[in-house]
Amino acid sequence: MTTQKRNTGLPSTGTWSDETAKTLSSLDTRGYNGGEVIDSRYTIIERIGAGGWGDVYRAHQHSTKREVALKMLREEVARDSVAKKRFIMEAEAISKLVHQNTVTLFDFGETSGGTLYMAMEYLEGDSLDSVVRTQGPLAQDRVIRIVRQIALSLDEAHGKQIVHRDIKPHNIMLLQRRGEPDLAKVLDFGVAKWLTPDKEITIAGTAFGTPEYMSPEQVQSKPVDSRCDIYSLGIVAWTMLMGRPPFVGESPITTALLHLKTGLPRLPQNLKIDPRLEGLVRAMTAKNRDDRPSDISEVIVALDGLSLPAASRVSPKKLRGTRYNPVPIFLVSGGIVSGALSLMFYLSNVHIPEASGMGRLTSPAPVASAKTVTTDKIATKSSSSSVGNFALPLLKQTEKDEPE
Repeated sequence: MTTQKRNTGLPSTGTWSDETAKTLSSLDTRGYNGGEVIDSRYTIIERIGAGGWGDVYRAHQHSTKREVALKMLREEVARDSVAKKRFIMEAEAISKLVHQNTVTLFDFGETSGGTLYMAMEYLEGDSLDSVVRTQGPLAQDRVIRIVRQIALSLDEAHGKQIVHRDIKPHNIMLLQRRGEPDLAKVLDFGVAKWLTPDKEITIAGTAFGTPEYMSPEQVQSKPVDSRCDIYSLGIVAWTMLMGRPPFVGESPITTALLHLKTGLPRLPQNLKIDPRLEGLVRAMTAKNRDDRPSDISEVIVALDGLSLPAASRVSPKKLRGTRYNPVPIFLVSGGIVSGALSLMFYLSNVHIPEASGMGRLTSPAPVASAKTVTTDKIATKSSSSSVGNFALPLLKQTEKDEPE
């Protein structure tokens, strides 16, 4: 399958599987043709992406004479007030984010016919999903570099009370610029959650995300916070190291269930992954969010620590908000000793609570015992394509406390 070097704000058609392509072909493909003018400001060049809620076009912006990615809400979807409000909130979210690792929003508007659109930077690159599919497992240093950039994007978003909720390889673009290999850009804040009451539009009993990368609390439709992004980013990191997601079931439902009761598989020894990196990934993907790093900034500091020389190590400290063993602290000096601290993880004797289904890292990760699960209907994004919304059961887990 040929990879298309295009920014969409949605997955590029060049990265979709054959099954997803069939889903795309079943969608209403009515849209704009090349040469059509939008709102007297943009001329359509070509359609470069499509999803359940909207289409994305490469377009020419008249005022600046630059190419942009024009994301337009489908007319039939715009009749839904909730979908329309979510599109507006996506534009508002992106407009508040200025980090270089987040896609830039240039413009937002509404045509005379009532079609909402947003104009974003047009990025020539490959989705992380496409890179992993074509290249397989990525080198450890490359994984660290990419994960760190995504974390930096999320750090800004979380600081502005925005939780992405759909971090996955499809929503990460990698650009190859001179002096900046693998410049990562986080896309698609379409299901982002604002952690402020006035921005809440989530309907009770619903959950959003992509099953391969959803946190346990998302699967169970529990209230989420920034730690759900930390979990998803940990799953993305594992996917890059292995060349495939850790949890893939026969259906979106069975895939989602694996996040609740199955421990993260151990990375093969022949990959020679730094034990500290594996320890970090396991901490990020703890089933209980209280056992994860409490803030994405802690992940950034830990990643920074992975590249520091062993001679810099001093007495260990425990990472705030976690229940695993010590994290070496690094002191960085530059003329004078500063208070800058960097965190990283030991693998030896690292202990993840048994209740999380993780076990000790020195032995195969056990599978937690089956829980009583009741179901109710929720809406969630497709596990394979993010095209449209699919009905999945709400997974309510009831269990007795298990001894550690």
